[in-house]
Amino acid sequence: MHEGHRMRMMQRARTELGTLQDHELLEILLYNVIPRANTNPVAHKLIEAFGSLGGVFSASHEQLVGVEGVGAATATYLKCIGNAIGRVSAIDTRIRTDDDRHYYNLRAFSEFLKDRFPDRKLEAMELYCLDGAGKVYFVKGFSTEQLDEVSVRPEEIGRILVTETPVAVVVAHNHPKTTAAPSAADNAFTVRMLLLCSLHNVHFYDHIILGKDDSTFSYFVSGKLAEYRLSYDIDAIVDERRIP
Repeated sequence: MHEGHRMRMMQRARTELGTLQDHELLEILLYNVIPRANTNPVAHKLIEAFGSLGGVFSASHEQLVGVEGVGAATATYLKCIGNAIGRVSAIDTRIRTDDDRHYYNLRAFSEFLKDRFPDRKLEAMELYCLDGAGKVYFVKGFSTEQLDEVSVRPEEIGRILVTETPVAVVVAHNHPKTTAAPSAADNAFTVRMLLLCSLHNVHFYDHIILGKDDSTFSYFVSGKLAEYRLSYDIDAIVDERRIP
């Protein structure tokens, strides 16, 4: 029965790849490392555990094997895919704007971040203002005495956008105790950043999370930024000057 189902899924992958849901794509990828069992339930459990494909591929080996049906070999396989995605994205990941004058280079920015959060034991956040050439010209740091949480008031961000007038911004913060997998609070903050930047006509290029195990999560690379823009209809909200 599994063989017939796999053949149908592979046919869909050949003829209608773009219509596959995240769990279906993950199910097919798992065929390579789980050759005989039904991988559909495992794919569902992985998506449920980490929230998205990006979350799955940025999870640590320990987190992955904690999901029912995922053994050491499967976890290693998923980590290899995640690493490959990161390397390909790092070659030249750019967001082109309508006038094509400025861009966001993820590889260069990831290198820049390596020295920004050295062995921090408390969670901290930094906001980077970029000019039209994609260069950082202003940095604002935020931190608290709390181990696993840093909160930033929207008015603080808004004030920076008004006074510094950046073309674009990138936000980064660290997870001193966990991997880079985003939390619900991280997701909510990212949506608010999208709203604030749209209201001030500033490009919000990315929100990057740095995990304790050197893992990295990019909201841009994971597709979550595009997903949030569509899900929350950011442009319509901005047009009406409302923030939920």
